[in-house]
Amino acid sequence: MQVHIFNPFLASRLNNWRAIRLYIRLIEEPMWGLYDGSRFVCAVDLCRTYAALGAERDFLGAEKSVGLYLAGVVFGGPSMYAHESEWVVQQLEQIKKYPIARRLAQNLRVIWAQKGNYWDAIRLPSLVT
Repeated sequence: MQVHIFNPFLASRLNNWRAIRLYIRLIEEPMWGLYDGSRFVCAVDLCRTYAALGAERDFLGAEKSVGLYLAGVVFGGPSMYAHESEWVVQQLEQIKKYPIARRLAQNLRVIWAQKGNYWDAIRLPSLVT
């Protein structure tokens, strides 16, 4: 499914809303990579919109990298949704303007390798800060 963006500002705000929704769902259910349809669809929609933004996605890149990161948490890594998870990591690694994006990509790999819940995983000393 190809997404066409007619209003990049609105699409960007919509992705912020999706990122907030994913974050709230992690508060409610802190396990990542669950087979949770609504959370998965929200993460996929965020990624599709991000991809469709094209050059417009460079605006507020640090903000967008957090949304991609949360989508990556939801995808659960290579053992759950391998294609989607790797796509998120690739996108984060390509954001050159904001070094935090590459650190978030590294952190996703560490988190995916853990057992337990998200809040325990982000306290790991091995996460890059």
